[in-house]
Amino acid sequence: MNFDDLEVFVEAVRVGSLAGAARRLGISPMAASRSLGNLETELGARLIHRTTRSLSPTGDGEIFLPHARALLEGRANALTDLRPDGKGLTGHLRITTSAAFGRKIVAPMLPCFMSEHPMLQVDLLTTDDQVDIVGQGIDVAIRIAPLKDNRLVAKRLADNRKVLCASSAYLEANGRPRTLADLATRECLLATGGSHWHLFVRARW
Repeated sequence: MNFDDLEVFVEAVRVGSLAGAARRLGISPMAASRSLGNLETELGARLIHRTTRSLSPTGDGEIFLPHARALLEGRANALTDLRPDGKGLTGHLRITTSAAFGRKIVAPMLPCFMSEHPMLQVDLLTTDDQVDIVGQGIDVAIRIAPLKDNRLVAKRLADNRKVLCASSAYLEANGRPRTLADLATRECLLATGGSHWHLFVRARW
């Protein structure tokens, strides 16, 4: 039984898309479809229901899925035991972050991380666009936003504090605001996508 075919089947069920599984595994959608077809032919059973918008395991697919996962886990354990130091991660890790955060924070951390895990392939997608995390096979997404997809698990990493600033020239020309209500009459710059500010502590001048 071909392990690559098993990976396509397991990933397709996990992400709910054969195209998403192909992206995660670094192969073409045609190759993923061929692998699934080969596995179904070998087993003599249809494993997945496919439509243009969704994918779900058949009854036989539900039965075979835990066995496929066990086979892949067994292979991973065997490869781990073969490594001399018995340490390090293997596989393919896909990370996405906002462009600035990825460039300034995540990217500088990756060389050390990858040197500790030489058998691990890492992809870093830096973009400020909305990303289909499940469909694109993303493992870790770092964003400054509330979680909207309840299929995902979020963990708070840190606060994103900001301060209100003005140039001396602007304050001389327009006056120094004394209350929050004064801000309504000031010319303010908002970050792209922002519609308002949350102010938790009254500023003091």
